[in-house]
Amino acid sequence: MKKVILLPAILLVSAIAWYQFSLRPLDSSDDARRPITVQSGLSVRDIGALLELKEIIRSGQAFALYARMHGVTASLQAGDFLLRRSQSVPEIIDALRSGKSEEVSVTIPEGFTVTDMDALLAKKGLIEAGAFTLCAQDCDLSAYDFLPSGAGRAKRGGRVEGYL
Repeated sequence: MKKVILLPAILLVSAIAWYQFSLRPLDSSDDARRPITVQSGLSVRDIGALLELKEIIRSGQAFALYARMHGVTASLQAGDFLLRRSQSVPEIIDALRSGKSEEVSVTIPEGFTVTDMDALLAKKGLIEAGAFTLCAQDCDLSAYDFLPSGAGRAKRGGRVEGYL
């Protein structure tokens, strides 16, 4: 008889502990902003899976369960958001309900090189370090008529550096 009562009690306590743990921030010391695009028409389960895939939250299932339990599934907005791994699930839900994309002001001082710009954008949490430099060197810029041919194909940004 004790086993019949004990097993469900252990399962219930384990489920509650998992749920509470899953709502906590993934990394409370990581304040870097990560861009997330929530497309129109995504279900709360899809949003949770996206956030888990992008390593913003611990569990997409816990995210969806929290949203359902608090009756906010219909109020989550589509859009582009900058979210942090240091945010809890309730904080992320609040950000997604507001529908306001977080804006970041960036001023690139005169004389900055492509490498300097890359470091500044990475410090603001807008890109991964090296991504801007790589694009300045390797991205296809042929659609921009005002750039010289071959722009962006040389070391350190090549001839595109003065246009940035």
